[in-house]
Amino acid sequence: SFPTRRSSDLQYNDYLDNVTKLYKFSYNPIDWQKLSVSKVEYDDSEEIAAEKQYNEIKPNIFMEEGDEIFEKRKHQAYQHFLDVKKQAQEKYQTQNEIVELAKMVVTGDSDSYYQVLSNDETAERLKEYFKDIEFCYIDRYTMAVCVNTDIDRIIPEVKVVKQNNKIIEKAIPTVEYNKISQDYVCSLAIRLAREMFSLLPIDKLVVDCVENDTLILSV
Repeated sequence: SFPTRRSSDLQYNDYLDNVTKLYKFSYNPIDWQKLSVSKVEYDDSEEIAAEKQYNEIKPNIFMEEGDEIFEKRKHQAYQHFLDVKKQAQEKYQTQNEIVELAKMVVTGDSDSYYQVLSNDETAERLKEYFKDIEFCYIDRYTMAVCVNTDIDRIIPEVKVVKQNNKIIEKAIPTVEYNKISQDYVCSLAIRLAREMFSLLPIDKLVVDCVENDTLILSV
């Protein structure tokens, strides 16, 4: 979270360490080729177990068929069976959808690339570090990202320090402020690149960082 007027030096330093080291990120790249040829099998093991549990509920000396307790237990067990079955079907459907998506990704289909980015919610994860972001498909091997950075909001112009047992605000020297701002922008650009290369089978990526309608970095 962003430092407040009462943030300590330690909190402030931790905050800056976070926003200037966003690049510390590592995911294993998705193997879309392997996914595209994978075979999905319906897993009904839990469904079978739930059905067995339902069938094992029988009248005994403590409850008879038709009793409220007996009928309640039967109903709960049957509902559990239905829930488990529904979950198994949804999992099977999702896995098949992933395989179909993978088949499109390996062909370089642009819509599938955008779908991957949408499903992964890359922008949602990093939204606190920029104003807005736009992804652009160039070709099957190349993507572009345009991100509107937010230096004025992200990088504070003052920091809170303790001096003579008092909490005071101290202006950050211009050189230091510019260095922090540069580290934030570069860190964000590298993080976005790592995200993209881990998600999509691309070889090239263009990252444009814009601050107040001015291009400040293009890599």
